[in-house]
Amino acid sequence: MPGDILLVNLIDESDGLFTNFTAEANYSYHSALYLEIEYEGKFFPVIYEAYEKGARIVPLITFVQPSYTGFIEILRWKNQDSVNRSVLSQAVLAYLELPHCFNLTLNDEVQGKSNYITCTTTFTRIIEKAGLPVPVHLSEISDPVLKNMESLKLFGKPFLTPTDFLYFAELKPTGIIDNGQFPLILAASLINNEYNMWLSHYSLNPTADPDYRFYLRAARAIIEGRGALLLKLFGYTEETFPYGTPETLAFILRLEEELEISVSIMRRYIESFPEIYISQESFSLQSSLANEALMVKVRDAMKRMETHFNM
Repeated sequence: MPGDILLVNLIDESDGLFTNFTAEANYSYHSALYLEIEYEGKFFPVIYEAYEKGARIVPLITFVQPSYTGFIEILRWKNQDSVNRSVLSQAVLAYLELPHCFNLTLNDEVQGKSNYITCTTTFTRIIEKAGLPVPVHLSEISDPVLKNMESLKLFGKPFLTPTDFLYFAELKPTGIIDNGQFPLILAASLINNEYNMWLSHYSLNPTADPDYRFYLRAARAIIEGRGALLLKLFGYTEETFPYGTPETLAFILRLEEELEISVSIMRRYIESFPEIYISQESFSLQSSLANEALMVKVRDAMKRMETHFNM
């Protein structure tokens, strides 16, 4: 129903990376909002979400395909009478007309500026405009990651994650969509775990690493308006380039390059991972997580993966 909040595991390993900064692992690393866009008197079902270049709407039929999402949990408002689908539609259409930038985290300087977003703040501002309550921040960025972020002048320990919606009294679990993509979900989790460890134990300050100098020069050129070609090279526009200091942006640009390398390496290794470690028979994700014998195999596989990638 319009206003449903979706807790999502995508099958694109890079999506949801920045929601894995918190001290406790997230149940889901991405979230989105279901609504019905009103156009010429008709309503069209879509999913409203953040992605690495800003905000967008995706047709419902596309979003729920196995090629897009692996697992979705649906949360619905207990007081469904308070949800007005026309108001939600108008709020989203108005919001999409603004330029948006995906931000590493909502630091003090950009707090409240609606064009800097994460996957959760993308739609919490929409439901707030629609008169619906917004959950409080329960999660926190882990201390080692926060220390590294502060070296780049990124602040804000509270962090609204998709998992926080599970504890929100105004919502109730309504159903799941399981596309049988457990091996891919596991691969994505391992990649995110790798970066959580990397962000916790390695300096994020690009000035301390010679390899960052190119990215630092690129970030400064883009900020000063001299980097049109660089913007195109990194896949951004002036409207979608993330907010931050040159040091912060250098880190983000470098992180995305590193992610591509990690994904390419892990995909080669992951190809044989399901066949070796996990039975290929179809199973529900929830029942699998409750299967102790299977989870022993999964934990063993994760240890092997961590050893392979020196996590």
